[in-house]
Order: sequence, then structure tokens, then C-alpha cells
Amino acid sequence: MSDRIKGLVVTFSEPISSEQAEIYKTAISLMRNVANVEDSVDDYNDKMNRAMIYQRVKDKIYNLMLNDFDC
Repeated sequence: MSDRIKGLVVTFSEPISSEQAEIYKTAISLMRNVANVEDSVDDYNDKMNRAMIYQRVKDKIYNLMLNDFDC
């Protein structure tokens, strides 16, 4: 027996304008079995999270480069 899916989360590759988002919301809401479509506004917590992730990735790449040159 397969799982029953109650919803999906759509994440954009980068923040978009509210005008662009309205087009997507309208299109998704017209699909069959869609009960609700809501915005998720980009705020300072998102910006801080992205900055922290960026720093971690940068540190990992830097450490990887250091370890490769130690051979």
C-alpha cells in the first residue's frame, strides 16, 4: 500500500516578487484537489540562515583544500 500525501511544499530557487508569486499561487490553486495556497514571506531569519549555511560551506571547502595540499 502506498503512502497518502496530504500536501506539497514548493520552494523557489531565490526569492521572487509578490506579483510573480501571485501568478504561481493562482495557477496552483486552479489545480485539482488543491485546498489552500499560502505565501511564505522572506524575512531576516531566512537571510541569517542562508548566511550561516554559506559560511559553513565556505569553511568546508577551505578545509578540504587545506587537507588536499598537505599530502
